[in-house]
Amino acid sequence: PADLALYYSALLAILSGYAAARRRWKWMAGALIGAAVYYAWDWQSNRAAATLTVLPLNGGDAIYFDAPGGRQDLLIDCGNPSAVELVTKPFLRARGVNRLSGFVLTHGDSRQMGGAESLLEFIPAYRVLTSAAPFRSPAYRRIVQTLERTPERRRIVQAGDRFGPWQVLHPRANDRFARADDLALALRG
Repeated sequence: PADLALYYSALLAILSGYAAARRRWKWMAGALIGAAVYYAWDWQSNRAAATLTVLPLNGGDAIYFDAPGGRQDLLIDCGNPSAVELVTKPFLRARGVNRLSGFVLTHGDSRQMGGAESLLEFIPAYRVLTSAAPFRSPAYRRIVQTLERTPERRRIVQAGDRFGPWQVLHPRANDRFARADDLALALRG
């Protein structure tokens, strides 16, 4: 609301000629200095804030954790191929993301991670984390085979492991469930 009010006030003052009057230059200079101080304070206070954005996708979701500084940014799942093209890629592009610090594939559900190959071609990831649990999904197996070509990028995690500020809560390497959703990685950070 403050940005909106400031923008329209400045626009109205400029277009009406109010700001151009010689006797008001001190007031206009003060207003500009005040706006500069406000935006500098706003930028400084938001610079250290972490944000968590959940993108609801068709039958799945993608979660983007934007840490201060960008070294701990994390994308958790990405959606199916059409969701990656229509939602995930445009979202990351709008945020200025051209490389991911971490990308987590929680489980072998193609609605959650089916577009991972397409996403990794568009935005490379420094580290891709996968579960130690096995999955039968063809899309999951395909992305794991692709990641095995560059083993330094892939990290297999299980309950008790830590990476950055995150701790893996579930599953353990020996967990076996009939459904992929029961083996999804659960993280705490």
